[in-house]
Amino acid sequence: MFGVVVAALAGAGAAFFGKKAALMVQKPKDVKVIYFQMAGRAGAIRAACKLGGIPFENSFVDASNWAKAKTGMPFGQVPCIELKGKGLVSQQRAILRYIGKYAGLYPQDPFKALLVDEFMDACEDLVQILLPSFMEKDEELKLKMRNELTEPESPFRKQLANLEKRLIHNGGPYAVGGSLTIADIILAQPIEFDIRSGSMQGIPNDILRKDYPALDKHADLMAALTCWKMD
Repeated sequence: MFGVVVAALAGAGAAFFGKKAALMVQKPKDVKVIYFQMAGRAGAIRAACKLGGIPFENSFVDASNWAKAKTGMPFGQVPCIELKGKGLVSQQRAILRYIGKYAGLYPQDPFKALLVDEFMDACEDLVQILLPSFMEKDEELKLKMRNELTEPESPFRKQLANLEKRLIHNGGPYAVGGSLTIADIILAQPIEFDIRSGSMQGIPNDILRKDYPALDKHADLMAALTCWKMD
């Protein structure tokens, strides 16, 4: 009799924890990605959703509605996601970690997760180096700033070299070893893709191929994914 009770309790416990585990991995639904009609900082979020099979809807803002739209956002900026029943959440890397956990793109192992966070923060450091030239409206001055970024000892080149070294150190072919993570996505979009597209006037589109071959090879790997189209 005792054995029957124990077996019944074990079965009930397994069913309970199995159900709990299933709920824990249930992917979010009705995700709305709010950003301008461009890749920018939302490109990586959209790509992560696609790779993880997480359905989402684009909600585009533009010059005509931005002033009003940003007043309702947590920090007055995009990208944001809207989750049904939970409201708006902002900050690109926080959103990527959230999506990545459901998409299998963010490691459960704490140390591997730390390496992913490290790489993403290093990518953000590079974006911040580039940002002043993006914000500059005077085209002549913008070009001058971009030319300075490509000088041998510039912070831009030093950070590209740091990313190259870390990519190699982590073992490849991905940013943090043998598995695709959100660190790869944020490295590819916008950094690698924008550089190689030639859209950064003043920065040679072959700079990765010539001087940072590991990053260039990584960009090839990312370009082969079918998650980048904005639809």
